[in-house]
Amino acid sequence: MLYSSNREISGYVKMSWRLTELFTTYPATT
Repeated sequence: MLYSSNREISGYVKMSWRLTELFTTYPATT
């Protein structure tokens, strides 16, 4: 099961990284 969800986890991590980059580029101070 873990191996099967490995792909899904990878996608989630990638999205998380993208979100982090966005937040770093555009700091939400408001």
